[in-house]
Amino acid sequence: MHEIYQYGGSLGKFFDEKYLEIEACERSMQELKEQIGQIKGTRECPKCKKTVDRIAEFCPKCGFRLELTATEYTPPPIPQAQYHEETAAVPPPPIPEPLPVPEQFIPEVPSPIPPPPQEKKKICRICNAENEISTKFCLSCGRILD
Repeated sequence: MHEIYQYGGSLGKFFDEKYLEIEACERSMQELKEQIGQIKGTRECPKCKKTVDRIAEFCPKCGFRLELTATEYTPPPIPQAQYHEETAAVPPPPIPEPLPVPEQFIPEVPSPIPPPPQEKKKICRICNAENEISTKFCLSCGRILD
């Protein structure tokens, strides 16, 4: 049935209406997927359908070159500092000197917690970019990773 409609055919008023409803639902689903990707900072590889980072130039699974558009990589706006004339003329109050604390009230500082182990990364031999351990292709240059 899809092929009939894809090439401009018709199966009657009832099926025509249902096919238009299905197309509208598919467009709506695609728009929602794109919104989710924008929120998560990801997108879908058009070749293998794997979810990849929005700013990746190559798919880590199949190595397909992903084109970046201006809308996909727009850095978020930096909030501007607000200037208030009323508060700008008044200097902040001075910070008082701390009172001395007797040694008996100073708590012992526990030993620092060791940092969590670093997750291993694959380093590309061509461009030296760091990639996740599970990737097959470099996200920066698209070369196969060993």
